[in-house]
Amino acid sequence: MIEQIPSPNENTLMFKVGDKITQTEMQQMYTLIKARVEQGHTVNIYVEMEKFPSMTMGAIWEEVRQLVPDFKILLLKINKIALVTDKEWMQKISDGIYSIIGNINFKSFSVSDKSTAKDWIGI
Repeated sequence: MIEQIPSPNENTLMFKVGDKITQTEMQQMYTLIKARVEQGHTVNIYVEMEKFPSMTMGAIWEEVRQLVPDFKILLLKINKIALVTDKEWMQKISDGIYSIIGNINFKSFSVSDKSTAKDWIGI
């Protein structure tokens, strides 16, 4: 499940990720992000992920299918990503991936630090 959380800031998209992610949910999330980017906005993304979700094969395919052609645009238009999770291994992997990518300001936070994450992302 990927649920969009209402955001007080039009440049910040907020999502809560549940136990299982489907292809349709990945499509909907990328559609929201891409639409905001195509409007010329620099986007911040806030993600709450309390459990590591299982993904259907369709969801994995959708992630790759959407990300690859738009990767350069997303690098230029995504400003910050805040990941809120208590899974330390998920924080470390994500921190490592985004340190390699470089252009996107990424930071992970524990669930008890949600308010700090929201302050950092600008909401």
